[in-house]
Amino acid sequence: MHDLGQELGCGAYVKELRRTWIGQFEIDFATRSEDLEKYDIEADLLSLDSAAVMIMDCMQLTEEEMHGLEDGKVLKGKRIEHGNPVAAFSGAKLLGILENHDGGVKYRKLIH
Repeated sequence: MHDLGQELGCGAYVKELRRTWIGQFEIDFATRSEDLEKYDIEADLLSLDSAAVMIMDCMQLTEEEMHGLEDGKVLKGKRIEHGNPVAAFSGAKLLGILENHDGGVKYRKLIH
């Protein structure tokens, strides 16, 4: 907004900002917090593993790769082609988020 205000020569600021979607999750399908009592929340919640699969590309890791990354190592030779972070899995278990680093991949976030 600042840039727009500068361009118009009058100044500008954001009075209100509302996020209406994140990835595949849209506000039109959200439930208001005061309405949660009406629902079986456990049945409607997505696990973090399921949500990651829905919104991110995924990379399967071997047990050896998993332990190396947990020790802070870079997996040399593995690359994320499009450059965006990916969800790291061992089987169906989400381990963390990987990003390209020094000729390989490394955890951006490790999930315990």
